[in-house]
Formats: sequence, structure tokens, C-alpha cells
Amino acid sequence: MNYLLPIFSILFAVRGLLQTIKTPLRMLIMASGLYRETRIQATLETSIAILGGIVLAPIWGLPGILIGSIIADLYRCIHLMIFVPRKITYENVSVYVWRIVRIILVIGIVFSLSKCVNYDPSNYVNWTIFSFVVGLITVAFVAIIGLIFEKESFNETIKRLRLIPSLFKRSS
Repeated sequence: MNYLLPIFSILFAVRGLLQTIKTPLRMLIMASGLYRETRIQATLETSIAILGGIVLAPIWGLPGILIGSIIADLYRCIHLMIFVPRKITYENVSVYVWRIVRIILVIGIVFSLSKCVNYDPSNYVNWTIFSFVVGLITVAFVAIIGLIFEKESFNETIKRLRLIPSLFKRSS
């Protein structure tokens, strides 16, 4: 099997996105001491990943194992997005869902726009410069979306970022 396929990048990116969604929710569970209440779902997540890998690996190889992990992560994300608002934050589940929809839309827009740019780097330096520029544009786009839809969180983040230089000043 040829493992130099773009499907790996896409599957790893999807898995990374799901991990990014799960991590803060899992930290809230740990911090609130409700880990025991989610043990069954954690075991189910692991079982789905293992079973998915066993079933899909013979069919698709390594991408099959990744797909099994993605299915397990998706199950866990859905569970956590229901559990955390109900038991910890007492927010509406739709708040979490709407944030994730926005994240996916932003990723889709940035990906689509990047496909419109016809660029074939001739060396690593050009590729690095191009990647840096695309990264800056992406950060600006995400910041604008954050400012529009999450103004309070955005302002809180800016406040915290402004405190960073004071952490590095020497105390007199």
C-alpha cells in the first residue's frame, strides 16, 4: 500500500480537531471530580477504536485504523458535549454545537481559499515563507470571527495576552 497519500493528512487533521474538542471538556470533568461518572463512556470509546481498527484495517490498512479512531473520538465528543453542559457548566448544549459548527466552517473557508492559491514552492525556504503568510492570514481570519461571534471570550483572551510581557519582567 502507498502510504504517501493525502488521505492521511486529512484523517490526522480530523482526528486532531476531535482531540482539540475533547481535551477542554475532559479537563473540566477531571477538575470537577466527575471522572468516575464517565468511565463507561471512556471504556466504550476505547472499545470502538479497537474494534474499528480490527474491522477496518484489513480493508483500508492504516487509514482504516485512523477511521476507527475517528469514529471513537466522534462518539466521545458527542458524549462530552452533552455531559459537560448538563453536569458541570449548566450551559445549553447548543452553545457547544454552534462553536464547533463555526470551527468547521472556518476550517472549510480557510481550506477553500488556500486551494484557490496556485503555489508550487521550489524549496523549503519558499515553502516556509508561504506557510508563515498563510498562517498569519488564517490567524487574522479566526480573530475576526472570534471578535464577531465570541466578543466576551475574545476580549478576555486579549487581556490575558497583554499580561504575558509582565511575566518576563524582572522583579526589582
